[in-house]
Amino acid sequence: MYATALATLLGGSLAVFAKAVPQPLPGRNIEPRAWWSPASDQCWSDGVDNVRALNTPGYEPSDANSAQECQRACDIAGFNLAGLELGNECWCGNSIAGANNPVDPSRCDMPCPGSDKEKCGGVLALTLFYKGNYDVINGPATIEPEWHGYGNATCYFDLDANNRLLSNHPPGYMDGRQMTAEYCIDGCAVGGYTYAGLEYGSECWCSNEEPTIDPINLQECDMSCTGDAAAICGGVSRILVYSKSEGST
Repeated sequence: MYATALATLLGGSLAVFAKAVPQPLPGRNIEPRAWWSPASDQCWSDGVDNVRALNTPGYEPSDANSAQECQRACDIAGFNLAGLELGNECWCGNSIAGANNPVDPSRCDMPCPGSDKEKCGGVLALTLFYKGNYDVINGPATIEPEWHGYGNATCYFDLDANNRLLSNHPPGYMDGRQMTAEYCIDGCAVGGYTYAGLEYGSECWCSNEEPTIDPINLQECDMSCTGDAAAICGGVSRILVYSKSEGST
């Protein structure tokens, strides 16, 4: 059974769920925190119904893989969950996707090549860590419908790092580790902006110019917020844009 599962995984049937590693945007670099903890249920299934539990790779499979290296990679990328699998894999996210659930700890039995005293998951099994006081959310996050007069949440491609769809940040400092739709909207509202957009789970962008490109399917915006694992804050090169309603203050 495991041999078949491993062949399926390595054969790429789950590869379509893996996305490019998000890169920190200019001027928004995040220094990693020093404190991560094992999840209370440390071993989780992966690939149930062909869905990855965490769908963003921290880096390519590595012979230096360890809990510390994976946590650092996920932290820098703006995620609050880090999972190790098959010994040499590191995966990041803000919520557990699909029907994946805790499994017997014996499933996570592969040593980490970068630290032989640690376990780095197993076959279709993730050794899971979380950052700070972040809650592990099992199941899909949802899009907040409206906040303080901003609504009509719409998803767009945002592929050019040098020409953002929404070109401004909110005034003042915003902690990307605590990002939520409400936090971003309030920040853009303080700056007098009509549009507020969330991206990569931790980025907030503002503008008074309506996006001029066609929207894409809302499901393309699929990354949980770093400050609220149950809510969506855009995605990888996908921005979730809220617009201010006429007459709202």
